[in-house]
Amino acid sequence: MFKSIGFVIALYAVTKIVDGGFSAFESAMVATFHTIETAAEISEAQMIRSANQ
Repeated sequence: MFKSIGFVIALYAVTKIVDGGFSAFESAMVATFHTIETAAEISEAQMIRSANQ
């Protein structure tokens, strides 16, 4: 009886940890892609400026 209660509590804790980890991973990926997008926009603007000179 107590083992099954402990098992359920452990599963709940693991679920919360994994959910938090996925959330952090998703946030990191969004930040990474935002950085790449910003770098691409700046590079494009620099290429246009250098082509017009």
